[in-house]
Amino acid sequence: MSSTSTMRKFRLYTLVICVIGFTISAYGYYVSKTKSANANYRALCDINEHISCSKVFTTRYSKGFGVLANVLGEKSVLNQSNTVFGMIFYALHLVLDQRSSFSLSVVQISMSVAANLMSVYLAYLLAFVLRNACLLCIATYVTNALLLACNVQKYRFTRASKSKSE
Repeated sequence: MSSTSTMRKFRLYTLVICVIGFTISAYGYYVSKTKSANANYRALCDINEHISCSKVFTTRYSKGFGVLANVLGEKSVLNQSNTVFGMIFYALHLVLDQRSSFSLSVVQISMSVAANLMSVYLAYLLAFVLRNACLLCIATYVTNALLLACNVQKYRFTRASKSKSE
């Protein structure tokens, strides 16, 4: 398989994964805003009292990862919904994916590692602090893991290509 077709394949995988991640994040944003405006709102992902995304998206952990309000203040421009950070993450990933280079693959893999570390932190909060299951959150964790796997493969490929050209 040629290097061009391999990179095309990686771009397609990244595109699909990022569109899914962005869509999940956008729906999560919609759920959080709608639930904040209407306490009676029931999202599609609200199955019961213990499996409820809208319940999770209205906790203090749903903004700034539950940390930024304590550090920067509740009214800080950076204290956004976690879903906003998700949308920015997936969009930025797509922008970076338009060029193929070893250094960009290092940036993308670093971003994916950071996102997966945040997923572990948020999954811990979900299971042990909030004691709730959030289908959108879990879908995001899976999406982040898939994106990391794709980025690791792309990194290996670009590293091998870089070694051949030297």
